Amino acid sequence: MLAWGLARWVFVALVSGCASQAYLRSPGHNAFTSRNFSEAETVFSAEAQKPGVNQLLFMLDQGMALFAQKKYEEAVAVLLKAEDLAEIKDFTSISEEVGTLATGDNVRGYKGEDFEKVLINVYLALSFASLGRFESAQVEARKINLLLYRMINEGKRNYQESPFARYLSAVLWEASGDVNAAYIDYKKTYELDPGFPEIGKDLLATSKKMGFDSEYSKWTQVFSTQTPRKFSANEGELVIFFEQGQSPIKIPRDGQNSSLPRFIPRRSSSQMGKVYVGQMPPQILEYRVLDIEELSTRYLEDRIGRMVAAKMAGLATKGLIAAGIGNATDNSDLGWLAFYVLALTDQADLRSWRTLPESLYMIRLPLPAGEYPVRLDVLSRSGLPMASHNFGVVTVKAKKKVFLIGR
Repeated sequence: MLAWGLARWVFVALVSGCASQAYLRSPGHNAFTSRNFSEAETVFSAEAQKPGVNQLLFMLDQGMALFAQKKYEEAVAVLLKAEDLAEIKDFTSISEEVGTLATGDNVRGYKGEDFEKVLINVYLALSFASLGRFESAQVEARKINLLLYRMINEGKRNYQESPFARYLSAVLWEASGDVNAAYIDYKKTYELDPGFPEIGKDLLATSKKMGFDSEYSKWTQVFSTQTPRKFSANEGELVIFFEQGQSPIKIPRDGQNSSLPRFIPRRSSSQMGKVYVGQMPPQILEYRVLDIEELSTRYLEDRIGRMVAAKMAGLATKGLIAAGIGNATDNSDLGWLAFYVLALTDQADLRSWRTLPESLYMIRLPLPAGEYPVRLDVLSRSGLPMASHNFGVVTVKAKKKVFLIGR
């Protein structure tokens, strides 16, 4: 009976490991990397319908494939379901916890890294903004920092609020005409990251527009080399984002910690984005506003201590199971064999949301009201165009913002 129980645990671990490999080796990822986003969507969509340990990951990838094709309404629908599923999977079943202690992390249904949960709301906010649904985008931007607040205060995580979420919220407030709320969020962005790209222009512009003379005077001293971001009465704005590269992937750590993962960068052929608007000179998207590679590594390293503690508990559980087998059979060799086999099943969980970019870049272009052909070229490391996003003719209205995103 004990031998059958041991065989069962090993079988469960092997099946779960194969299930994890099914995600890591999905042909959808190759299609996505090759920019065959429609093909990737087809692969991911089929897998996202199947309950299992990888369902959340395939759902996230499906959402990203739709997002890359600018199918924002469909992306929103999928990402909202993924958000709900990630929350459900936070309440892991007792059977999954026991399975993890006796075998390895691959037994557990993937519930998402903390940074991945945050990025679900980032992409929901960007999707809504691209659709011109600024109030819904604002809701998602607020949810980002609410989620981080809960992680920091309830989960005791060593995180901080997201400067990018605050900045995006400020731009969205501006798009809705609420300059005072925009100024508050620009100030918070500066508090979180004083080096956030062009934050001085925004603080100067909004404090001046609100008539906050003392605040404006303070910012002129802080940002002595910058001038306020200016819009004439007949101007609107293009806000363009570029998703650069590929997010890092997990590999096992070295030496005795091989059952724990770490992130390593993926070299990407894309280097930068160049945007063409009407007869304007081409503009490089040079301001990185979100570093997903850094974010993923920092968040994972923050929880390594908790992961080590969980591994130690798992090791103790395996020892108890093995000792029980040895005592019940009066065969210490069988007990040691059981411990060895169970230890072999404990491997690093290398799954992660693989369709994320490495970084997010942004440019803001004030333009007189009118219609403009807009194109975004993706440049290789050698500076040659490797892909192009033709946004067609974009209508810019006075005092309005248009959000465009390309990868």
